Amino acid sequence: MPRRTVVLAGFLGALALGACSQMGGKSELGPAEQARAQELFDALTAAHKASNWDAAAAASSELVNQYPRFARMDEALLLAGQTADARERYAEAAAYYDLLAADYKLSSSRAPALRAAAADYAKLDDAAREAACWLELMKTPLDAATRDEASRRLRFLVDEKLSDGDLDALYEEYPDSPLARGALYKQARMAYAAGDYDRSYELVGRYLDALPHGESDPDARRLLELATERRQAPPPGPTSRVRPDRVGLLLPQTGSLALYGRLFEQGAKLAVDEFNKQHSRRVSLAVADSRGGAIDAVMAVRRLTSEEGAVAIVGDVFTLPAIAGAIEANAWRAPIVSPVVASDELVQIGPWVFQTRVPGTVEATAVAEVAVSKLSLERVAVIAPSRGDRRDAADFFADEIERLGRQVVAIEYFEDGATDFRPQLERIREAAPDALFAVGSVEELLQMLPQAKFHDVQVQMLGLSQWNSDKLMRLARDELEGAVFPAESHYGSTRKEQSELIAKLATPNTTDASPVSIAGYYGTRAVLQAIGEGAASREDVRAYLERHLRGDAQTRAARAAAVPLVRVRAGRVEPFER
Repeated sequence: MPRRTVVLAGFLGALALGACSQMGGKSELGPAEQARAQELFDALTAAHKASNWDAAAAASSELVNQYPRFARMDEALLLAGQTADARERYAEAAAYYDLLAADYKLSSSRAPALRAAAADYAKLDDAAREAACWLELMKTPLDAATRDEASRRLRFLVDEKLSDGDLDALYEEYPDSPLARGALYKQARMAYAAGDYDRSYELVGRYLDALPHGESDPDARRLLELATERRQAPPPGPTSRVRPDRVGLLLPQTGSLALYGRLFEQGAKLAVDEFNKQHSRRVSLAVADSRGGAIDAVMAVRRLTSEEGAVAIVGDVFTLPAIAGAIEANAWRAPIVSPVVASDELVQIGPWVFQTRVPGTVEATAVAEVAVSKLSLERVAVIAPSRGDRRDAADFFADEIERLGRQVVAIEYFEDGATDFRPQLERIREAAPDALFAVGSVEELLQMLPQAKFHDVQVQMLGLSQWNSDKLMRLARDELEGAVFPAESHYGSTRKEQSELIAKLATPNTTDASPVSIAGYYGTRAVLQAIGEGAASREDVRAYLERHLRGDAQTRAARAAAVPLVRVRAGRVEPFER
């Protein structure tokens, strides 16, 4: 064992023995003991404030070892650790912080103690203990900046410092942690470097599955693509295996995300029912379960292509299985349509991958151009979720505004599912914008828009197609007045058609339909339109989709110009003339 670890273990043992020697008796301090403990705590506090580190060290040592039942011991331990840090006794400081973290799990001092301990272990070059501190810290409520700092440091420790034995031990203790995910990614890269592309593909898929909802990792996604390219691509089956009247659906049928799969399937079935009523050539659906994960999505695509013989595939509902499914379908040369996940990067996977949903970047381009050219806005603020595709769209909008020569005066982020937007809105008000571009789900907007009015952020409101919701219009009519946003979110749809579709898909006792059901309808309809025009092979479907979903929109500017915008006037949604 390295000498620094022996010294640290000895100090921890001394603290523990001192504490244990006092805990065998009464659980509460007597009057005289309480008075002495309070006297020592006051002396520690005063010495700490005066930077009299020797006096603070003497007071903290006696207090911690002789009076462990002191009511404010968590505060005392934090001060003791800070005192030891000031004296550059990092092992001693870390021992105090560790004791605080272990014995006072509900203390407000625990989080700063864990962070300080991580810094001390970094100075002591004890990567395993440092990683454990960061992992414990990430189990507590944190602000976004601290969480990002912890994630970055853990990634560095995984890549540069931790041994395989350290990783195994920490993975066993923290199986759901970022470090465990990082270990998977590291193993995936090592497998790729060793030429084991199947193993790399499996590991990076598990890593992507383990990412929290809304987070993405472009490097890992690229590794997934590279591993796929290097694997021996599954050979396309004989032409006779393809069933030209069968469409595959890739969705979560089981697991915690199954509700979204059912909504997606509802929209797809409506599209098929409408098609079968209008054509003598009848189409059926084959459903495969992705369970919302990358690896299951790959297996589902293989079943749809090789066993079911689907002429095309529609799905998935979530980003990771959509990406993995698209990569696998492209390898099988089977057209796949993504109607929920919209990203310029997705269609770049290959010529067999398409999307019906207008990407957020395209919508953002359209709104930014109108904000500058038609509304003559000069100072724009932005508020959006702190991660995921919605943040990407908000950041892209801000870049477009500045590219067009206008000023972005504030950019504020919030955590998914937030209900209190007061801090962000107050900072936006202080920046004095003349417009606010707000990105969020319908539920988030229902909370945000009234708060914006309450905090006197009454400016031109701009948004994405999520704003085009009957529920939002019904419950936030006054706050929406004058707002401008894209009318539809799927290529080829019209407002009249959208209204009719919502009426068909609306849940009982409501006038709104799930966006997931709407997406399932449009994605499936795109494939059915190809079949209706005579497509009898996968290549036929691909060629049709190429003409209608990609061929007419070669550039972002052209695609943005085709996005219809609307404006709310007197409580009604009307077309916005550019």
